[in-house]
Amino acid sequence: MQIVLRPGTTNTFFGQSRLTLGRLSNGDYSIDVYDEGMPSLEIGPIVFTFDRTRIELKPTQWRSGTAAYKNVAETITVTDPGLARDFVRRIKAGRLLTVSYKGGDATFSLRGATGSLAAIENHRRNRKQ
Repeated sequence: MQIVLRPGTTNTFFGQSRLTLGRLSNGDYSIDVYDEGMPSLEIGPIVFTFDRTRIELKPTQWRSGTAAYKNVAETITVTDPGLARDFVRRIKAGRLLTVSYKGGDATFSLRGATGSLAAIENHRRNRKQ
């Protein structure tokens, strides 16, 4: 999870924007993006830009809300498992991610993502033993 804070803010739970990667019970990933002020309706197209590579999501590849809950404001989730796996690969290899939608965007540094994901996978393996 990465939270982007405005300078001087005290709201460290939500922040201005948040990128959340989750691991589902079937081994797939969930990717949720929160951005303060993201509209609930008519927000497409949704575009993920990894460094300079722009990927526009089809309407069937995302929905409003989180992977677990549909009724979450200012948040979208990637619903296509193959696309989510590809995005995790790009997150590990990239330096910067910008998620754009109608009326706004959220930018995240990907620095340290590979190490963080490796530590999580190591923890998961150790828990199973």
